[in-house]
Amino acid sequence: MKKEELNIVNFTGYRGEMTKNVSEMTHIELLEWEKEINRKIRTNLFAINMPLVHTYNGHVVAEMADGTIEIIR
Repeated sequence: MKKEELNIVNFTGYRGEMTKNVSEMTHIELLEWEKEINRKIRTNLFAINMPLVHTYNGHVVAEMADGTIEIIR
């Protein structure tokens, strides 16, 4: 493991699960990877009681775990 990777693992307590380099993925693999990453981000944020902040219909919104959406900007 490279020094930079070790620092990230030590800081976050998390080591990635990538089995294939993103630059080598097919279009279908990239779409599946993106869906999985988005699901993990949503799950992790809601687990620590944080909203998922993203854009929706041209607005910046905060989506809560219960499904409510609040327009921020």
